[in-house]
Order: sequence, then structure tokens, then C-alpha cells
Amino acid sequence: MADKTEMFADTLITTAAQKLAQDPANLAYRNERYVKWLVREAGLAQTMAQRSETVAAAEIFARRMSQKLTAERLSARIPAHELRQKPAPAILSVNDAASLARRYRCAPLIDMSVAAGQGRMLWDEPCDQWLELPDAIPLGRYVALQVTGDSMSPFLGARDVILIKLDASPAEDDVIVARLGDDGYVVKRVAAVHPDRLVLASVNPDYAQISIDRDVSHVVGTVIALFRTLHKQS
Repeated sequence: MADKTEMFADTLITTAAQKLAQDPANLAYRNERYVKWLVREAGLAQTMAQRSETVAAAEIFARRMSQKLTAERLSARIPAHELRQKPAPAILSVNDAASLARRYRCAPLIDMSVAAGQGRMLWDEPCDQWLELPDAIPLGRYVALQVTGDSMSPFLGARDVILIKLDASPAEDDVIVARLGDDGYVVKRVAAVHPDRLVLASVNPDYAQISIDRDVSHVVGTVIALFRTLHKQS
């Protein structure tokens, strides 16, 4: 019975998310916190006995619905492309490779986990692979990173590749790559922008929000495209 309930809930969530995605002006589509509020309001209409039976299920539904809506919204804004990569003509640091790759409509491609250790800097990592820019993406200075972890699932999965526009000024609901001191680099959604800090959130509701100083040295750039082909190479 529990399995059937889960399957039914997943169907409802997918259907609702697709419906809301057709109307980007809808408050629920723009702000997943509204979904949680809506679920709580619906619960208040129940009797005390009914509420005690459904409050846990309602919270789970709200979290999963929020996750689905956020993934749908970000997928509509950040397009997926076919991955085309090639060996770099020379093994250079990411910083040096970014400038050279621009001339060839490419971006240096590295595994995001390689610069995760204490004192490791993304810009100093050697790069032996380039990502070829899709024709629709204008010439610019970019870095491509292979994602690790599941904090942005289902929008991003482990081994997906993201293209980051460097030196971009993040806005609310942008997906960015930021440095968390010696903890390395993370991919997060900008949940809020304050004068002195950025609030970053994951798509996966199992991860808590974090705050970072609103400082250009903490933000690598904004994600403008993603590539999923690496899943087929495992």
C-alpha cells in the first residue's frame, strides 16, 4: 500500500509541476516556499485527528513538490546541450587555459572534486581537457566543471558537466559556483541576495541553506548551460 501511495504522489507532483511550468507567473512556480505554505493551509482545514495522521506526509509532499518545481524551473532557464570535449593542446592551469580556450570557442574542463582539498585553488589546477562551446553560446571566458554529489538533484546529477560564465554578478535564483574556504567549491542556487551576503540553497531538500559573504572572491561565476552526456560513459 505504501508503495502505491508513493507512486501516486510522484505522479501528482510531476503533473502539478508540469502544469505550473506552463505559467511562470504563477507564485507557486516562482517560489517553492509558497508550496509549503499551501500544504500547511490545507492541513489546517482538517480535523485534529486527520491532521495528526497526515502532517508528516504533507511535509514530505511539500518538500518533494518544492524540489520538483525548482528543478523544472531551473531546467527551463538553463538549457542542456550535447557534450563535445577534446584534449587540450597544452596542459595549463585553469586560469591560463581559460584565456587560451576562448580563442578556440572552448572552455577548460575539470572535475570539480579535484580542488576540494585544503589550500587547493580551482585556478591553479592543471587542465588537459577542453569543452567545445555550443554555437548558441556567445564567445566569452568560461570554465566547465564536472559535478559531484547529489545536493542539486534532480536538476544536476553527479558527473553532469556545467558551464560557468566567469565574473558574473549573481542574482536571485541564479545557479552559481562558490568557494567555501578550505571546504572547496559548491554548486548552489541563490535563494536570496542581501547587501552583505548571499543565501545559497540546494535543490535537494535534504541539504540546509548556507550563507556566504557577498564578495567577488567567493563567487566563481554563474552556470549558463549543462551537459549530461558523461552518464553514458560510465
